[in-house]
Amino acid sequence: MRMPKNINDWETTEDWENIWVTGRRYTNIFNEGVAQANKGNAKEFIKIMTSLADITEKPHEDNLMALPEDPNDEVVANAQFHLANFYLFGHKETETGKVIKTKKNTKKALHYMTLAAENGNVDAQQNLATIYETGLDPDGESIPDVSVNYKTALKWFRNAAEQGSELAAEEGKNLYEKMRQWRFHPSTSEWVGK
Repeated sequence: MRMPKNINDWETTEDWENIWVTGRRYTNIFNEGVAQANKGNAKEFIKIMTSLADITEKPHEDNLMALPEDPNDEVVANAQFHLANFYLFGHKETETGKVIKTKKNTKKALHYMTLAAENGNVDAQQNLATIYETGLDPDGESIPDVSVNYKTALKWFRNAAEQGSELAAEEGKNLYEKMRQWRFHPSTSEWVGK
């Protein structure tokens, strides 16, 4: 590996791009995934986005030469969100107007949506809140392994609202009011009006 002679040269070297600035490396990988989608290559889009979305290790602060992997990185959360929506809808319209398709997989969609929401992606928090409020996918079909859970939905609405989402604030308020007017009936596991 070639190290720059002067710290001011770091930003212009490939080594700096790939080793020292994780965010740029993540952005480059993300952009390559988007480029593959724009070419209509769903398989490569999934492969590249998954390489980002599945990052689990925290950065190694004691080793500056390591390639740190940060699962809380904004670009990682964005990749998780894109994958979640791709699996949730079964298709994605690209920036070039092409439509790439995959088999719907609500289990993978929920997995990546949860990761993205936990990593601070506001859109994922909003979507996850709606999923737990309704228990339905975008086509209005019940999502296996997801039970309506107003408390969880309210948590995600609150998280998104705290990050500035006016829609989440409004929908969270509406859900809270609904919860005040309804009560949970344990024997039927349903919410019933007072």
